[in-house]
Amino acid sequence: MEYTIQKILEFHDLFPKEKDLDVRTILKKYSREYIVRCCHVLCNNYSNAAFIPDDNNTFFSEVSKKHIPGLNEKISKYRNTTGLDRVCYCTVKTALELMRVAFSIPVQEYKNEGQKEDFEYDLFRSVLMLNENLMAFSHVGQLDLATLLFANYYVQNDIINQNQSDSFVRQITHYKKLVDFLENHPKCANAYEVFMQKMGINSIDEYSKTWMSLVSLSMGYLKSGVKACPIFDYNQLKDEDHLISKSVLDNLCIDITATIPYDAEDAESRDNNVDYRTFRSHPLVRIDSGKYLIYSLHLLLERLYSSLFFDIKDGFKNAFAFYNKEFVERRLFQPAALAALSKHTSFFLPTK
Repeated sequence: MEYTIQKILEFHDLFPKEKDLDVRTILKKYSREYIVRCCHVLCNNYSNAAFIPDDNNTFFSEVSKKHIPGLNEKISKYRNTTGLDRVCYCTVKTALELMRVAFSIPVQEYKNEGQKEDFEYDLFRSVLMLNENLMAFSHVGQLDLATLLFANYYVQNDIINQNQSDSFVRQITHYKKLVDFLENHPKCANAYEVFMQKMGINSIDEYSKTWMSLVSLSMGYLKSGVKACPIFDYNQLKDEDHLISKSVLDNLCIDITATIPYDAEDAESRDNNVDYRTFRSHPLVRIDSGKYLIYSLHLLLERLYSSLFFDIKDGFKNAFAFYNKEFVERRLFQPAALAALSKHTSFFLPTK
């Protein structure tokens, strides 16, 4: 198997003579809902990464025809200079950073006065500027191997392609183990109850069934091949089997009018939106009463198990002392792993 590191296109790769772009000022020309819809397209329609050229998934439409010749010239010059056959210009992390900036701007500051023919051009330039900010890495002096490995891991985090099938299976497997433990361990009784009260449900099954239904809806949209941003109306769903809980939906969503601070006030804070925490916990946006947008299948898939810690921790008196790495690896999953391993290695064991 061959692995390659892909260069991410940055703003000054195409616009070397321009000053840094003020992304916030550009976004304010339009509407937040329009930007969030575009984040959905960027997150979900490009298999976690968007490339140039890609005839099947183009970024620009006919509306932007006045900008296309000039951009094609700049991109061709860049590719000829670098010798690259194709260039990655947007990743999952880029789209999440766009969401992070968009929600940090109070909704009343959006003017919704930008020209339609300029929107894709402005958004493309903004995306490249966000890439440049995300990829920025500076240091003084020589770095040791451990620091370089950490930096490399950080750069790749949320950028490498995600296998959706593997994520789906892993989340279900881990979730099942965690729920079994919560239901059968006496010290978890309060945390279990607090979580269900928070979600407004009577059974943990209401949570998992809602998640499964949302994943099915999101995957169904993607398989349809339509390059658009679907919004589903809970009030119009024919949910005869009661697979989707309205209470869970509202707990998993961000309101389109919400303001989420861009960063924490200090390094120790676990509030606000450091490392996209708010988006990891809320993979839906409520556009209107009963109307929701699943803006990232990438985050939705991880919502079944990976984000549960932050939902259940308030029910423990000392969550970080109890629900920690040692507990997860040695108490929660190791017995199952050893059981599975023993089935395949028993023939190595000595017989009496």
